[in-house]
Amino acid sequence: MGFGMTNSLLDIRAQEPALGADTLRLCTAMEHREVERTLALPGSIQTMEDYRRWLVRFFGIYQPLEHLLSGFAGWTAAGIRIDQLGHTEALLKDLKAMRCDPDDIELALRELPMIQTLGQAFGSLYVLEGSKLGGRYILKDLSGRLGRDIEGMDAFFTGYGADTAVRWASFKGALDRFSTLRPLEFPEVIAGAKMTYAAIGAWMSPLAQPAAKEMLPTRANIELPRAGIHE
Repeated sequence: MGFGMTNSLLDIRAQEPALGADTLRLCTAMEHREVERTLALPGSIQTMEDYRRWLVRFFGIYQPLEHLLSGFAGWTAAGIRIDQLGHTEALLKDLKAMRCDPDDIELALRELPMIQTLGQAFGSLYVLEGSKLGGRYILKDLSGRLGRDIEGMDAFFTGYGADTAVRWASFKGALDRFSTLRPLEFPEVIAGAKMTYAAIGAWMSPLAQPAAKEMLPTRANIELPRAGIHE
């Protein structure tokens, strides 16, 4: 009887979805859609001045958030090269090309998500890394609208370039392994992603244009990604 109950339990667990990136995407779908609607990209960027303001604002939250995440121990063991994220570096390159002084940019120090564990940090990093997927679609739209004016100022939305899909697959693999080995921490991963979506949406919302939000289709496009986050 006990043996039969064990088999039944195993059958039930076999039908449960595996913890990892795909499950995280499902668990944070509502927050993802909300931040897409809030930012309303790429429609909220209509001019070069809009573009400059958005990069400045992105730097304001990405720089301190990336710094926060880099302070957690355990990334190397989890298969993540936290020193090679490049979000801040790309923004600095673009801002320098636009002659913006990063020292003059307001940083979201009090507005950052309350990331306190490696699990929460993994969830937060999921949002940042996923945004690189959507950046490609946003850049394509902006290039058509702004033309050659953004050449040399497009590192942030370019992501990892030709390696973007490969890097995303590698990150998903690391997240899947972490979630499988430490399943009790998966709720923290979900919490970290949700907090990060909310923080980015709140920080960036002053720049979003109401008209752009009204024009959004049901599935919008930041990938902050899904025009952008996550596949």
